[in-house]
Amino acid sequence: MLYYSPEPLSEDSLVTRISPIREASRDTVGKDVHQSLLELSRDGLCKVTTIEGGKTAASLTEEGVRSLVGGHDERLEIRKAPSPPMADEIVSTGIPGLDEITGGGIPSGSVVLVRGPPGSGKTILSGQFLHAGIGKFDHNGVFVSFDVPKADFLKQMRDLGLDFEKVGNRFEFVDAVPIRLVASDSLIQTDKKGRVAVVSLCEEIERKVEETEAKRIVIDTLTSLSMLYGDSVERRMGMLALFEALHKLGCTALVTAEAGEPNVIEPEEYLSDGVIHLERLLVGRAIIRAMSVYKMRRRSIDMQPRPYRITMKGIEVFSKESVY
Repeated sequence: MLYYSPEPLSEDSLVTRISPIREASRDTVGKDVHQSLLELSRDGLCKVTTIEGGKTAASLTEEGVRSLVGGHDERLEIRKAPSPPMADEIVSTGIPGLDEITGGGIPSGSVVLVRGPPGSGKTILSGQFLHAGIGKFDHNGVFVSFDVPKADFLKQMRDLGLDFEKVGNRFEFVDAVPIRLVASDSLIQTDKKGRVAVVSLCEEIERKVEETEAKRIVIDTLTSLSMLYGDSVERRMGMLALFEALHKLGCTALVTAEAGEPNVIEPEEYLSDGVIHLERLLVGRAIIRAMSVYKMRRRSIDMQPRPYRITMKGIEVFSKESVY
């Protein structure tokens, strides 16, 4: 659904026809917004439907999403429309014990958020997911890093017995670290008003996916990207653009993020098709690593926290054991 801002919109905005309306009655606002949505619908930028009670709901079409990602001066908050139907194919993670608590694996084409504190194994889990895809399931992969350069990632994985240098062109690494000596070298650009834009990043990911014919993608870590945004509205817009681009590619994706504030739901959680939480729990006098699957669309999941460990071979989940 679309919500307009009281701030003026530029002439090239996707929704410039939804003009700010001041000191108007509720009925007038409703009629003007409804008319604007119908005009956008005729241009193929959104789809207008009537829901229960005669209310109007609008969702962006693919053309509308492309227009947004293209850098228009958009000041609206957009709630993600329901994900399009995906195939019933289930993708095995290749991580011991993880498939058992996700209901057999991850639905093909899903974008799954892996959230946890520093040192919980998010990058390791992601690397295993990609390496198993290449070695066991003929799924080429792309790793997008916001934190570490390629050499450091390859060494970390090699120390775990996951040698990506031996798989040739079946793997691609996208260095998206936002801080660069030369700003033009960064895939994270800013528009004319200094706002963060991910269009270059999305285009690079799409190019790498096409080159490798990848079926698996990892984004590590979303928190580094989120910190670049100046306000919550811009951040939500950036997250929407990135998640819509990932869904459009049709690959099965893991997106990592640092643990958030307790009882606070971040935009990436409701944009994701699945959420896996990694945490450290104090049980008696011992600190236990625990993994919980909070949601996984179209799967019957085990929501109980299950212990896991990180060894020199990577992550292993003990899906039959209880933390408490």
